[in-house]
Amino acid sequence: MKRFLPVAFFLLTLSASVALPTFAAESVAVRHEITSSEPSMTSRRGAIEITCPVNGHTYTFQIYAITGQLVKRVQLTDTTSVIEIPQGCYIVKCESWVKKVIVH
Repeated sequence: MKRFLPVAFFLLTLSASVALPTFAAESVAVRHEITSSEPSMTSRRGAIEITCPVNGHTYTFQIYAITGQLVKRVQLTDTTSVIEIPQGCYIVKCESWVKKVIVH
Protein backbone atom coordinates (compact mmCIF):
# COMPACT_ATOMS: atom_id res chain seq x y z
CA MET A 1 0.00 0.00 0.00
CA LYS A 2 2.87 2.39 0.76
CA ARG A 3 4.21 2.01 -2.79
CA PHE A 4 0.80 2.19 -4.42
CA LEU A 5 0.06 5.82 -3.48
CA PRO A 6 3.26 7.36 -4.93
CA VAL A 7 2.89 5.31 -8.12
CA ALA A 8 -0.79 6.27 -8.45
CA PHE A 9 0.06 9.94 -7.88
CA PHE A 10 2.80 9.77 -10.53
CA LEU A 11 0.46 8.17 -13.09
CA LEU A 12 -2.26 10.71 -12.35
CA THR A 13 0.20 13.58 -12.81
CA LEU A 14 1.53 12.07 -16.02
CA SER A 15 -1.95 11.60 -17.52
CA ALA A 16 -2.93 15.18 -16.63
CA SER A 17 0.14 16.61 -18.32
CA VAL A 18 -0.60 14.67 -21.52
CA ALA A 19 -4.16 16.01 -21.74
CA LEU A 20 -3.15 19.69 -21.44
CA PRO A 21 -1.73 20.26 -24.97
CA THR A 22 -5.04 19.24 -26.55
CA PHE A 23 -6.89 21.76 -24.40
CA ALA A 24 -4.38 24.51 -25.19
CA ALA A 25 -4.72 23.92 -28.94
CA GLU A 26 -8.50 24.26 -28.71
CA SER A 27 -8.28 27.56 -26.82
CA VAL A 28 -5.90 29.00 -29.45
CA ALA A 29 -8.43 28.21 -32.19
CA VAL A 30 -11.20 29.95 -30.27
CA ARG A 31 -8.96 32.97 -29.61
CA HIS A 32 -8.21 33.23 -33.33
CA GLU A 33 -11.93 33.38 -34.15
CA ILE A 34 -12.45 36.18 -31.63
CA THR A 35 -9.56 38.33 -32.84
CA SER A 36 -10.57 38.04 -36.51
CA SER A 37 -13.79 39.97 -35.77
CA GLU A 38 -11.96 42.79 -34.00
CA PRO A 39 -10.09 45.76 -35.49
CA SER A 40 -6.39 45.26 -36.16
CA MET A 41 -3.47 47.67 -36.13
CA THR A 42 -0.01 47.67 -37.69
CA SER A 43 2.86 50.11 -37.71
CA ARG A 44 4.11 51.66 -40.95
CA ARG A 45 6.85 54.16 -41.66
CA GLY A 46 5.55 57.41 -40.20
CA ALA A 47 2.02 56.10 -39.72
CA ILE A 48 -0.33 53.67 -38.03
CA GLU A 49 -2.62 51.52 -40.18
CA ILE A 50 -5.94 50.48 -38.61
CA THR A 51 -8.26 47.96 -40.26
CA CYS A 52 -11.86 47.55 -39.09
CA PRO A 53 -13.90 44.42 -39.84
CA VAL A 54 -16.89 44.78 -42.17
CA ASN A 55 -19.73 44.54 -39.64
CA GLY A 56 -21.33 48.00 -39.72
CA HIS A 57 -20.00 48.94 -36.26
CA THR A 58 -18.29 52.29 -35.78
CA TYR A 59 -15.08 52.01 -33.76
CA THR A 60 -13.49 54.89 -31.87
CA PHE A 61 -9.69 54.87 -31.58
CA GLN A 62 -7.69 57.07 -29.26
CA ILE A 63 -3.95 57.44 -29.86
CA TYR A 64 -1.95 58.50 -26.82
CA ALA A 65 1.69 59.56 -26.58
CA ILE A 66 3.77 57.55 -24.15
CA THR A 67 3.43 60.50 -21.74
CA GLY A 68 -0.35 59.96 -21.62
CA GLN A 69 -1.34 62.95 -23.77
CA LEU A 70 -4.14 62.32 -26.28
CA VAL A 71 -2.65 62.83 -29.76
CA LYS A 72 -5.55 61.86 -32.03
CA ARG A 73 -9.07 60.50 -31.86
CA VAL A 74 -10.47 58.75 -34.95
CA GLN A 75 -13.81 57.05 -35.71
CA LEU A 76 -13.79 54.34 -38.41
CA THR A 77 -16.39 52.03 -39.92
CA ASP A 78 -15.64 49.10 -42.27
CA THR A 79 -12.44 50.63 -43.62
CA THR A 80 -8.67 50.55 -43.53
CA SER A 81 -7.20 53.89 -42.59
CA VAL A 82 -3.60 55.12 -42.49
CA ILE A 83 -3.06 57.73 -39.78
CA GLU A 84 0.13 59.72 -40.27
CA ILE A 85 1.88 60.45 -37.01
CA PRO A 86 5.44 61.45 -36.00
CA GLN A 87 8.00 58.84 -34.95
CA GLY A 88 7.68 57.60 -31.40
CA CYS A 89 5.98 55.19 -29.02
CA TYR A 90 2.20 55.34 -28.78
CA ILE A 91 -0.67 53.60 -27.03
CA VAL A 92 -3.72 52.95 -29.22
CA LYS A 93 -6.98 52.33 -27.40
CA CYS A 94 -10.12 50.79 -28.90
CA GLU A 95 -13.33 49.57 -27.26
CA SER A 96 -12.10 45.98 -27.36
CA TRP A 97 -8.31 46.30 -26.83
CA VAL A 98 -5.35 48.50 -25.91
CA LYS A 99 -2.05 48.07 -27.79
CA LYS A 100 1.40 49.63 -27.78
CA VAL A 101 2.97 50.60 -31.11
CA ILE A 102 6.32 52.04 -32.19
CA VAL A 103 6.25 54.26 -35.28
CA HIS A 104 9.56 54.52 -37.19
